[in-house]
Amino acid sequence: VIVVAATLIYAPTFMTPARENQARADAAALAKAISQFEMDVGRYPTSLNELTDCSSVSNSGAPSGWSYSDRCKQYGPFIKEIPKDPFNVSGNKHQSYKYRAEPANKALVDKDGINVVTNMNKGFIVYSIGPNGRDENSGTAIKGNGTKTMSGDDIGFIGY
Repeated sequence: VIVVAATLIYAPTFMTPARENQARADAAALAKAISQFEMDVGRYPTSLNELTDCSSVSNSGAPSGWSYSDRCKQYGPFIKEIPKDPFNVSGNKHQSYKYRAEPANKALVDKDGINVVTNMNKGFIVYSIGPNGRDENSGTAIKGNGTKTMSGDDIGFIGY
């Protein structure tokens, strides 16, 4: 009885390293898929759902003659399913990882008036809220000159 009681009391302590490892692995896989999406489609996804469902990709803001959704359909989907954050639990249901991307800059124009880069992406952040259950990165700067570390005990990646 004592062993069972001790196991029930201390089980969350033993599970934390496993959850942290799962969160690191999931965030790395999501960061890779987000980067691949950006390389193939031409912008960061507006939500993690765009990684799995190209029909949800919007062409809003696309340069003339460019279709984000067609490029996604050509190269995607980029990940089979979006993993659930092992720490972000509401009731008995795991919630998704946190994600946001900075909007693209305007096109750079060379001296002849030709667009050199049509979509300069600033960066993205994808993360788990970590063991303390608080979102400590909702205001993290993800621009090129922003922070490169996660705040608090959140686990994830900041990409540029």
